[in-house]
Amino acid sequence: MAQLREQLESCKSPDDQDVVKGLVAFLLSGLPEDFTDKKHEDMLRANGLCRVRVLRKLTEAKLEALGLSMGDAMMLVEALQEEKGAPAELLAGAAMVAAGAPQARRPEMRPFPKCGPTRYPELEEWEPFKTGLRLRVQPEMTAAGQAALLNVVAGGDVPGGWAAGCPDDVVIITKLVNGPGAMPDETLRLVPKAFRDANAGLQVLHHLNSRVCAVSEAATEVQEEEFGNQRPVAEARKHMLASVLAVWRQLRNMLAENGAQQSAARQRRSLSKMVAKLPEVMNRLEASVAAHKVMHPGTELPVAAVEAVLEEFAAKYSSVAAVEGAYGLQLLEAFEVVPVPGQQQQHQQRQGGNSSGSAAPGEDRSRTPCKFWKLGNCWRQQKCPWRHDGKPGPGQGAAPAPAAPAPAWMAEQMDLWLANKVAGVSVLLGVGQEKARGMILAALQVAQHHHRASDCLGQHPGVALMVVADTGATVRVIGGADSSRAQNVRALPRPVRVSAAGGETLVHEIGDLPGYGGLMEGCLIMEGCAHSLLPVGSVCDEKG
Repeated sequence: MAQLREQLESCKSPDDQDVVKGLVAFLLSGLPEDFTDKKHEDMLRANGLCRVRVLRKLTEAKLEALGLSMGDAMMLVEALQEEKGAPAELLAGAAMVAAGAPQARRPEMRPFPKCGPTRYPELEEWEPFKTGLRLRVQPEMTAAGQAALLNVVAGGDVPGGWAAGCPDDVVIITKLVNGPGAMPDETLRLVPKAFRDANAGLQVLHHLNSRVCAVSEAATEVQEEEFGNQRPVAEARKHMLASVLAVWRQLRNMLAENGAQQSAARQRRSLSKMVAKLPEVMNRLEASVAAHKVMHPGTELPVAAVEAVLEEFAAKYSSVAAVEGAYGLQLLEAFEVVPVPGQQQQHQQRQGGNSSGSAAPGEDRSRTPCKFWKLGNCWRQQKCPWRHDGKPGPGQGAAPAPAAPAPAWMAEQMDLWLANKVAGVSVLLGVGQEKARGMILAALQVAQHHHRASDCLGQHPGVALMVVADTGATVRVIGGADSSRAQNVRALPRPVRVSAAGGETLVHEIGDLPGYGGLMEGCLIMEGCAHSLLPVGSVCDEKG
C-alpha cells in the first residue's frame, strides 16, 4: 500500500469525497495543461475513488482499466502518491510541515480594520492588515499556497487551477471568520455565499481586496475632483483663508498617499481658484508671477511660493476681526466710555443672577426686599418677583441729565488722536484710511453696548485689553508688550520651537496673564511677538 502525498495523508475528512476531490485537483494543478484539462479528479469522484484509503491502493493498471491512457495513469499515480526520487517540480508546493514537528511561535493576529460607511475597510488600514494576515497564515500553508497568497495580496487574481476549499483555503478563511482577525458580521454578509459555503478563503480574500481597492479608487476620484474644483473663499469670509488652506494641504497629502500625486500646475490652478474672489491676493499672485518670469525666464512660479503668498494674507485676514475688536476696546479705555444708565442696569441685573442675591431656591421672594430697587437699578419694574419698598433710588427717577459738551480743546485732541489711529490701522491692516476710520468708529459704537473691557473679561481695573483672539493661532502666546505682567513664570523642561509669520522661534518659558476669565493661563512667552494671542479654535475645543 503506497504512501500518499502529505496533503492527503493529513486530511481531516479522509472519507469526504468532495474534500478529497478538492485536494486531488490541487495536487494535479501543477501538471501540464493538456493533462489538467481532462479533469481526472471528476473521473475519480464518479467512480468512488476520492477516499484516502482507496487512493493508497490505486495503481496504474486500475486506472487503465477505467479507460485512462498509460501516460495519464502514470502521471496521476505519481502526482498522488509519495515516491522516492520524485521530480522536484512535482514535490514543489506539496510538502507541508511534518505533523508534530517543532514550529516557531507564530505572530498574533491583528484585529480586522474598522469599516466605514461602505462596510469595507479603508485602504490605509487594510494594507497593514493584509501583511499581518500573510505573516500569520503562511507557516500553515504549502509553498504553492504561499505563492498564491502573495499574488492575491499584491492585487492579483486567484490562480486558475486553484481548488476552492483546499486546506490552504481553510487556513485563510478560518483567520478571516474566527478569532481576533475576524471581519465584522456586516462585512461577512457582503462576501458571496458561494465563497463562504465552499470555504474558499483565497477567493474571499481576493473579494475583500478588490472591493477595498475599488472603494479607495472611487474616493480618490472624488477627492481629485474636489481638489481640481476648489471653491473660492468669499470676500466676507476671507478670515477663513487659513483654515481653507490647511484643509487643502491635507487633501493634497491624502491624494499623494493614495498614489494620486497632483502636478505642480494642477496645484497652482487649485490655489488660484481658492483666492479668485480676493482681489488683493490675486494682485499679489500676479505680481509674483511677473517677477518670477523676469528673474527665471521659461519657468513657472513654484507651488511653495504661491502657498507663501496665501499664508501671508491668511495670517493677516485671520486676525482682522480680532484686531478691530482690540482697537475698539482700547478706545473704550482711552476715552473712558461708559454705557448709558439703562443699559448699565440691564447688564448688571442679568449678570448678577438673583435680584436680591440672598433668596434661596424655593423661598417666597415677595418677602425679600429688592436691593436694586433701592439703588434705582431694577429693570424689571412691576414684574420683579422681589419686594419693592418705598420710592426707587435716584438712578430710577427722571431721565439722566444730558452730558455737558466737551471743551473745544478736548475735541481737537480727540480728532488728532483719531487721525493718528486711523493712519496706524490703515498701515497695519493694509486698508484705506476711509475703511480704517469706519472700522474705528464702528468699534466705538459697538463699545456703547458693552460694559468696560475689564469687567466683561474679568480683568482688574486699569488693565488694558491687549490680547488678540486669533482664529489662525494654535497656542496661547504672551507677547513682548505684556511679558512684564506675566505671572507664575516657569521654565519649560525642553524648549519649544514655534512657527510664526516671521519665522521659527525657540520658546523657553511659559506663564499666566492675569484676567481674561482665566483663558490666558499656560501661555508661551514670546518677546518678539507684537501681540498676545488667544487661539480661538483651541479654546472652543477646550470649552466644548
